[in-house]
Amino acid sequence: MRRRAALALPALLLLIPARAQAAAWELVTADEAAASARAGLPPVARSLAAGPGPRIEVVTPSETAPLRPPLTIRLRFAPAPGAMVDPTSFRALYGAFRVDVTDRLRAHARIDAAGLVAEEVALPAGQHRIILSVADDQGRRGERDFRLRID
Repeated sequence: MRRRAALALPALLLLIPARAQAAAWELVTADEAAASARAGLPPVARSLAAGPGPRIEVVTPSETAPLRPPLTIRLRFAPAPGAMVDPTSFRALYGAFRVDVTDRLRAHARIDAAGLVAEEVALPAGQHRIILSVADDQGRRGERDFRLRID
């Protein structure tokens, strides 16, 4: 019994680094990116929040510098005083056709009332626009136009 345990422990330790390194996952397909690129990106203000809804701040990645995948996306949700962000209300719509990529993000990201963290995000080369939105416990919704360029 001890011998089996002694052999099993090193084998398990070898597996830990492989499992700790998550593979990159595709937020947007190449076809979705191409269709959106053909439609073009309209000029839009970065913060689309109207009134007292929550603010969405992009912590990373940079929206001004060209990026290389895989990316880590970190968002911070800032509710109005006296309100709480409802993380189940989070939505992400991609590109000119507003393809709903919320479920893709939910499957790979950690989302809570404080914000979102998605690691190992793969995006095709090009310009990308994602409209992010979240509501608070009083039903007020805030939106954010998130744009990035992938080389």
